[in-house]
Amino acid sequence: MKIYALVALSALLLAPPSLLAADFGLKGVEISAGIAAPQDFDTGYALGVDLDLGDITHSLTLVASAEYWKASGRDFGVDLDADNLSAGVDVRYYVFEPRRGLYVGGGGRVNHLSSEAAVPLGGFGTLVVKTTDNKVSPEGVLGWSGGRFYMEGRYNAIDGLNTVSVVVGVRFGK
Repeated sequence: MKIYALVALSALLLAPPSLLAADFGLKGVEISAGIAAPQDFDTGYALGVDLDLGDITHSLTLVASAEYWKASGRDFGVDLDADNLSAGVDVRYYVFEPRRGLYVGGGGRVNHLSSEAAVPLGGFGTLVVKTTDNKVSPEGVLGWSGGRFYMEGRYNAIDGLNTVSVVVGVRFGK
């Protein structure tokens, strides 16, 4: 048991300073808008807000986010609408320097999905069917930050409704 404690203490003391540089706290707020392309729907719009919660290490940043998208479509004469309000947490790895340049990352989201189908019944009007569902999903992120402005692509692997969104945004803070 003592040997494990000694190894752990040695690893901690010999670790590069960048591995011990956690600096948590609100570092910035990002607001974005763009397009969303959910599976089996036409392209819609996406709106989002991200909270930069600080550094895990020199190049890894923790980000909490919320996103809303809405899309429509038409299939076999049925009008389809879908929207998603989601919240999640991502870890971003900045390739060159913190909060600037190319970054990749991923995380998880909790999605509140709503969908509506309007089925025309000829002279009898329209039958409207609404559904809601909550799903947890993994996601991947690829983006570029120029300091104040950024562009990001996000793949949200929602079961039965995989979604790709591309947004541009502005950053307030560090």
